[in-house]
Amino acid sequence: MTVALYRGDFDRVAWPTTDDAERARRYLEPILREGTTFVAPNLLADLAVALVDDLVVPYTLSRELPGQSYIVSPFTHYVTYGAEEIGKLETPALEAPLRAFVRGLGVALTRARFDRVVYVDNWLTSTTLHPKFTREQLAALVGALVDAHPTYAIVLRSVDVRAGRDLDAQVRALGARMVFSRRVLFQDPQQAHAHRDHRRDAALLARALRDGAYRAVDLRSLDDAGLRRVTELYDALYVQKWSEHNPQLTARFVAHAVRCGFLEGQALVSREGSLDGVFGAWTRGGLYYVPLLGYDTALPQKLGLYRMLAALSTDDALARGVLVHDSAGVSEFKQNRGGVPVVEYSAVFDRHLPAKQRWPWALLGVLLEQVALPLIEHYDL
Repeated sequence: MTVALYRGDFDRVAWPTTDDAERARRYLEPILREGTTFVAPNLLADLAVALVDDLVVPYTLSRELPGQSYIVSPFTHYVTYGAEEIGKLETPALEAPLRAFVRGLGVALTRARFDRVVYVDNWLTSTTLHPKFTREQLAALVGALVDAHPTYAIVLRSVDVRAGRDLDAQVRALGARMVFSRRVLFQDPQQAHAHRDHRRDAALLARALRDGAYRAVDLRSLDDAGLRRVTELYDALYVQKWSEHNPQLTARFVAHAVRCGFLEGQALVSREGSLDGVFGAWTRGGLYYVPLLGYDTALPQKLGLYRMLAALSTDDALARGVLVHDSAGVSEFKQNRGGVPVVEYSAVFDRHLPAKQRWPWALLGVLLEQVALPLIEHYDL
């Protein structure tokens, strides 16, 4: 059992010789060299690499700065983004007291240095697809990170029983504090056609492709201008329409992620030649997740671009024989296409910290489990 940590001087990284490690190296090297803002300007953190036997495990150390994406900031995840989500309840009697509470909680968490975290296995995507750790590997990794960064909470995001039952059991056995993160959905693409809405989406896509209204092209075939357009479509949906706290991906990163093979997917190009929709998927360990999605939000909704992209990505996952990690958001849309909700947690290792840094996680763990989760399940968010 060996664990090696590299923070800076990345020329010394002794990359393993496995295929997975080579894919990781191709993806990570320019980000390590140029910094996390290569990915997005609101991802400002220190990126480092742990090698656990043959596993490559990137991790980030927060810089405790305002305005960061939730991918590197638990404060943004639980406070800033959380305040935005309150509006989705559409219940004015609840919204005002909840907003006041979240504001007060934010002040207290800032004073307690809540953002001082190491996010483990952070690939700078909204959802992490973790490798198959053994319990011994995970224990050694957490121990090494605690020794190297003793003033930081050590946190694994994206822990749930559907994507990784073994990981969930392992972190609990190692004494992690399980803090509710969000409710995510999983879709078995083999069962998608049993759902009427998916069949309608598939028929809409088939008709558009058959009539020539659209053609599906591989992302790898796009030139620089095409990949810039992909970035614009993602930004229009994820950042401008949904939240500025989503990662504000740069065109350079999108081009890199596609060309190094980290993201694979397709774009919908119209008869007139305009690139109107796109998805890019990350596949790992039998799971399929789409961190890159966008469509021209100025076009009429009746075109069904989002629906066609959903059908296209489901078909792609089916061909690969993998389970779709559908992340969070638009829960009703996803459930109508076979998505099954699952509770996701952050596994927090904080026993090595003083009480003033532990209490925010302890308080959140109770509040989120007893207040936020029931509300989310009740309103089906």
